[in-house]
Amino acid sequence: MDVMTQHATASERTGLVSPINHRAHLRADLSPAQLIGEAIKNGEGRLAGSGALVCKTGKFTGRTPKDRFIVRDHLTDRTIDWGEVNQPFDP
Repeated sequence: MDVMTQHATASERTGLVSPINHRAHLRADLSPAQLIGEAIKNGEGRLAGSGALVCKTGKFTGRTPKDRFIVRDHLTDRTIDWGEVNQPFDP
């Protein structure tokens, strides 16, 4: 299957439109082993001693404070410090 066919198939399957440059070399529906192999081959990560893939994301590794959502239910209602950082989300 060529790159454009893979992209079209993935788009049709998900219903999403991708902003990715269509001339880029794309891959779709890779197995975990294939994804790890590609990351290592492309210098995007390496294997840890445990076999886990390790990737450095650079200096922007944290989440923005206002994009953390936690389901607010009877278990979390009194145990979470609700506010701008921990925003409640209905079950």
